[in-house]
Amino acid sequence: MTREKNIADYFEEAVKVGTTHMISSKQIANFIINRKIDIDKTLPARLIESIVESSKTEKVDESKLNEIITRVLKNNEKAISDYKKGKKEAIMFLVGQVMRAFKEKIDASLVAEKIKSKI
Repeated sequence: MTREKNIADYFEEAVKVGTTHMISSKQIANFIINRKIDIDKTLPARLIESIVESSKTEKVDESKLNEIITRVLKNNEKAISDYKKGKKEAIMFLVGQVMRAFKEKIDASLVAEKIKSKI
């Protein structure tokens, strides 16, 4: 990101704005790179607003969440077995399966915690 001075300056300004919103420099860099942000058309403050909006999650009904987790665990015994054998990435597969069942964006870390507690 620092090959060009204008990109480095943009990034530094975005990091300054991001600190007030508790957005890490890594999140900003990933957003710029992955979303291919046009820095000539997007102000750093607007970039931070976009990051904040994209990271908002919806509250979910606990009973619905537990029901879906139970169903996902029942249908993915191999992933559970892999996780118990030390393959930590198997949790992310299970999290993805649960999150796919919801229309709204939900907190992946909450889902991962609940899955781990059920395994």
